[in-house]
Amino acid sequence: MRIRKSASVGVLLILLLFLSAFLLSGCGGASRKTRELRMNVTAPEDSAWMVAAENFQELIEKNTKGRYKIIISPGEEITEGNAEAGVKNLINGGVELSLYSLADAQIFQEKLAVAAMPFLFADYDSVDEILFNGDGKDAIFDLIREMGCEPLGLGENGFRQITNNIRSILSPADLPGLIIRVPHNHFLTELFGQFNADTAVMGWDAAFPLLQSDGVSGQENSLDLIKSSHDLPERVGGVLGGIKRVGS
Repeated sequence: MRIRKSASVGVLLILLLFLSAFLLSGCGGASRKTRELRMNVTAPEDSAWMVAAENFQELIEKNTKGRYKIIISPGEEITEGNAEAGVKNLINGGVELSLYSLADAQIFQEKLAVAAMPFLFADYDSVDEILFNGDGKDAIFDLIREMGCEPLGLGENGFRQITNNIRSILSPADLPGLIIRVPHNHFLTELFGQFNADTAVMGWDAAFPLLQSDGVSGQENSLDLIKSSHDLPERVGGVLGGIKRVGS
C-alpha cells in the first residue's frame, strides 16, 4: 500500500472579522434589528473546521440574544473553492467573517508563512508553548491587523501530511521524482526542492482534478482536510492508491 508519512510542518487556523464590520458591531444600541454576518470557511462541511464555525455561530447568536445571525459558507462556496480569493474577499469586505489557514493568508502577509515553516515545532506541546501561550499568537495577530482584519481566535490544524500515488514515503530519500501540490508558500516549495521533489503551486480547488489525471503525483495537507476533502476512503483510495498513517 502506498502510504503517507507524517510531515513536521505545522498549520494554523485563524478566525477573522473584517475590521470595519467589527467596529460597527460594537457601535450603537438603539436598533434591535437582527444583523446577518457572512462567515466563509475554507474546509468542507464535514471537517473539524465546521465544528469550530458552528460552535462560534451558536455562541454569537446565543450571547447577543439573536441580534446577530451567522451565515456559514463551507468549502469556499463564495469564491468557488479558491481559498486565496476567499482571504482577499475578507480583506475587501465581501464577507464579515472567515475561518482559514495561515498558509492561504501569507500571500497577503508573507511573514505569516513562518508559522508553517518545516521542522519548527517538535510536537503539539511546543505549538502550545510558542503559539498559544507565548509571544507567537501576539505576533500573528499583529500581522493580521496589518492586513486590515481583526483576529478573534487561533487554533491548530495538525501537522501536514503527504499523500501520493507513486510510492511509500518513509524518508526524504523517497521524494525525488515526485510532483507534489503545495499551497502558495515559498517555504514548502524550497523544502521539497531541497529533497529533489518538484512542486506544483496551486489552490486546493485546482488540485483534485490534477490528482485524478496524474498531472501531479500527490499533495500535502493536514489529515483533517485530506479526509474531509476526499471523503475517505472512497475518493482518496481511488485517486491516491490508499493512505496509511506512519509516525507521529
